[in-house]
Amino acid sequence: MIPLFLKEKTFLTVGFFSLMIAWGLGIACWDMNIWPTDAEAYYMPAAKELPQLKYLSQIHQSLDEDRIKWLHGKEMHVLAIAIFQRLMGDTETLRPLLVLGIVCIFFSSLLIFVVGRRLWGERTAALVWVLFATSFWPYLYILFTKHQTQGLLFFLLALFLILNCRGTIYCALAGVAMGVSIFSSTVSMLYVPFVLAALVYADGKFLKKASLAAAGFSMVLIYANYPNIMANLSSYWKYVQISGQHNHFFYNQKVLVQWLPSFFLKDARGGWVWICKYFWLMMPVIVPLYIASAAYFLKKNKVLLVLLSLSPVLLAEIKGVAQYGANYFPALFGMLMLIGYVASSIKWRWKFTVAILLAVHVVYNGYVFAADIYPCRMATTLISRYIEQHGLQDIFTFRSHPLRPNIIDHLNPRTLSKIKLYPVDSLVQAPAGHILLPPVSTDSIYRASNGNYNDFDEDLVLNQMVRQGKLRDYAVASFPTFGSSIFWSQEEEIFAFRTLVLGQGQRGDLSRAWILDAAKIQQDRQKFLPTEEDLFLFRNHVQNIGTSMRQLMYTGYQGAVGQPTTLKGVVVRMFKMGEPWDQLTAFVYRVDEEQPMWVPYAKNFISQPVSGNTLSSSPAGGDVVFKFDPPLEIQKGLFSVVIYREGKPSDTDFYRIYADALGRVEE
Repeated sequence: MIPLFLKEKTFLTVGFFSLMIAWGLGIACWDMNIWPTDAEAYYMPAAKELPQLKYLSQIHQSLDEDRIKWLHGKEMHVLAIAIFQRLMGDTETLRPLLVLGIVCIFFSSLLIFVVGRRLWGERTAALVWVLFATSFWPYLYILFTKHQTQGLLFFLLALFLILNCRGTIYCALAGVAMGVSIFSSTVSMLYVPFVLAALVYADGKFLKKASLAAAGFSMVLIYANYPNIMANLSSYWKYVQISGQHNHFFYNQKVLVQWLPSFFLKDARGGWVWICKYFWLMMPVIVPLYIASAAYFLKKNKVLLVLLSLSPVLLAEIKGVAQYGANYFPALFGMLMLIGYVASSIKWRWKFTVAILLAVHVVYNGYVFAADIYPCRMATTLISRYIEQHGLQDIFTFRSHPLRPNIIDHLNPRTLSKIKLYPVDSLVQAPAGHILLPPVSTDSIYRASNGNYNDFDEDLVLNQMVRQGKLRDYAVASFPTFGSSIFWSQEEEIFAFRTLVLGQGQRGDLSRAWILDAAKIQQDRQKFLPTEEDLFLFRNHVQNIGTSMRQLMYTGYQGAVGQPTTLKGVVVRMFKMGEPWDQLTAFVYRVDEEQPMWVPYAKNFISQPVSGNTLSSSPAGGDVVFKFDPPLEIQKGLFSVVIYREGKPSDTDFYRIYADALGRVEE
């Protein structure tokens, strides 16, 4: 006997197009390469190890540290990865994670329609399905191999079971599904209000159904944490607390203090400013529809329904979660839910308007995915394909480029086996063949929480080429990377804040990876010889402070003291370029006791400011004293001093410092 829903044309149409999207995405991303991130560093090794473990919770034993609890709240996601690894016979590539994500979003699309039909009717459910299935946001997490896709699937399954609850087993299974969701993805707790609302909505008997669902949830909780249930739950709670107390800003304070007040860095967030800008960026059609829907229901005094739709965002803000895209993904369902309710409660008199809005939504999301999301994530795959298709064999690349591990070392293994890589320190060391140049700008989520965000500037020839804007003249191909994308930048909280709150945008050509013609560069090498100024800066280790172009930037002085001392000030040798009229400030940092990172030395770690117009204009420089009042009590061990300007960056009015020299004024 064929189930009723399989006889329905609309459901079959939804299923067909969902399957085509899933199939196409799988083909397009099949050769997606690894890059160093959580999936490869934690999830894949844990899933590979899982068949040898007696209990699922044992995956934590080799990873848990005081501030690192990466796999808590993701146990069922690791289990799912392990299952797909076994089914596909592949523990080395991202394909099991890719297929898992595709399967999750495929079935999520079907459940969006089925649940929507139960709540609003078939026509409105089809509308909401189109909005979901053609949004690029869910597919971003497939390409990112994140756990949000699995969390969404099992939440929707729980919702489906509750709304179609015909007996005890359905309610218990709904609890199991929600348990799998919560122990698959740490953001799934934000779906809980929707589940509670569904229990109230579904035919009464709330307490009985909630109890059955809780029993089902408890089964998953025990399975995921057994045998040390309380200890593992305690670690999970500690992980949740850590994520709120120690965000990425906390781990890179020495660099970020140039843009943000020091007191703000421990819990830096963009708040509702970032949220509004982020949602508008990701959903420029859905957000206006949601606002109109909210206004419609508020006018009808249905405040609770509006608050329910916004509950993922409200809960995230109450908790103070790190503000990056993945933590706010549950908001998508809330917005679609409210749009669905409004669409089902008004007469469809504006069919043409709805069709236009859907067309704009589909075109915009399709364009963003094809022109940005996909090529930026697939950069190393596209580079690998180009190398193989054009038969490139001798490839030169910089031996010390900070993005080499992300770009060069993670080309397709097949491609790496076919080419010869030659390390160089300058473009002119490549006599012929091709040069594979990772992005000059290191300003991207590749090095999110531990980079200095400066340009790669170790080659004076490359520096000249960049300053002259000539990279394209010697390129045979170029490829966008994560640094090229404002959308991918939202998946790390520092860059999310910098792009949408501080307005620090992408770097254009400097964010792309390049394949350069080495022979052509050799022919024109005279055009890019270092200037006398370049040689002076290089020979004397003179660096810039406060320029817009992030070449040769001062990254600070690191030293050590052999015994405790009282620091009244530091002395550096500096001069000014042009006529800067702002002030300079020095900051002193120490190594944290708990882990290797720089933290403020003491409450008085900031010096008194020095006026820029008092500095000498002579390249010989002069002594500049940064005073600390009260003096700093310095203990035995490492310390670091950085100096930043307080005004806006400028390439005409800025400062230079002899980076190797720093004196101490002590009592």
